[in-house]
Amino acid sequence: MADVASLLLGSAGSLLAVWLGSRFAEVKRAREQAWDRKALAYSDILDALNEMRRYLDQAYEDAILRRDRDEAEVERRSEVYRSAADQLGKTTFRQSWILPNDVHRSVMKLEDVLRARYENWEEDLDASSSACRAALREIQAVARTDMAEPRILPRLTGKLFGS
Repeated sequence: MADVASLLLGSAGSLLAVWLGSRFAEVKRAREQAWDRKALAYSDILDALNEMRRYLDQAYEDAILRRDRDEAEVERRSEVYRSAADQLGKTTFRQSWILPNDVHRSVMKLEDVLRARYENWEEDLDASSSACRAALREIQAVARTDMAEPRILPRLTGKLFGS
């Protein structure tokens, strides 16, 4: 009888170990997929913000220095800007379920500035460029925190290694 009980307990233990192992593997896979999706979303958002910032900075510099650009060049740059703004909006809202609320708030603040009416073209460019840079910095900071590798003992390792 003891042999049967031992056999049953050993089998149950083995089944439990297999089930736990597969469950841990599934959780790990789901976390890795979420991490990959977040990384892609942050990359798309930061790329879009950088393209928008570059366009706004260049347009502001052209306005300050009173440089005239070729119409085809202006149209090409405007198309890149519109495409980047579209990518920013789509990615932010499409991935809002996986990204922290701070990302959404930063993009909404930027969109408010971009929609605002200003006294002149230079004020518009200055405010838009500044807001774009601020959103870029804010979202980079959120992404760094959100995507950082977790530490098992954060305080102890920070004290030991001076970080």
